[in-house]
Amino acid sequence: MLLQFLPQLIMLTAGAVTCIITLVKRFEVLASLQILLGVLVGFYIVGLIAQKIIMKTIEDGEAQKAEQEREMENIETKKDSEMEEEAQEEGTVKALEE
Repeated sequence: MLLQFLPQLIMLTAGAVTCIITLVKRFEVLASLQILLGVLVGFYIVGLIAQKIIMKTIEDGEAQKAEQEREMENIETKKDSEMEEEAQEEGTVKALEE
C-alpha cells in the first residue's frame, strides 16, 4: 500500500523546501545542515503520526462497513425466516380447511 511511504514523502518534501529556502536566504552551510537535520527528523515524526491516523481511519471505516453488511444480512435472514413461517402457516391453514 502506498501509505507505507507517507512519512518518507513528507520528510523529503519538507527537506527540499528547507534546502531551497536556505539557499535563497544564503545561510551558512553548517547552519543550513543543522536546520535541515531538524526539519527531516521533525517531519519524519509528523509523517509517522499522520500515517497512523490515516491507517486507523481506514480500518475503522472498513469495520463499520463490515458491520453494516452483517446487519443487512441479519435483516434479510429475518425476512426470509418470516416469509417461511407465513408460508408454513398458510399451508397449515389450507390443510385444516381441507
